[in-house]
Amino acid sequence: MFTRIPTSYHPNQLKPSFNAIASNNHSYRKMDVMLNDLAPILRESGLEVYNCNRRSCCTAFDYVPFDEAYWDCKGGVPEEPWDLDHWYDKKPKDGKRRRTAG
Repeated sequence: MFTRIPTSYHPNQLKPSFNAIASNNHSYRKMDVMLNDLAPILRESGLEVYNCNRRSCCTAFDYVPFDEAYWDCKGGVPEEPWDLDHWYDKKPKDGKRRRTAG
């Protein structure tokens, strides 16, 4: 199933066999069909999904570079380090108290 690979990899790392690679590629093709079926449902619900791997064969989602997707998702979240002192005692800017578990 797995064979040792040349020295360009760590000696303890295993290289998948041809059959394992073929099986993975077959799975990816099946998942791409399912993701294409799911994509319109996600869009209709307002969820945006992007493919951040330029070499991916996934056709369901548009490619967006990872850095661009990261900053888009991050939005207004402040840069670290965050002030977490007395976190549960703080009130949000809107003055409403946060719900806590328990």
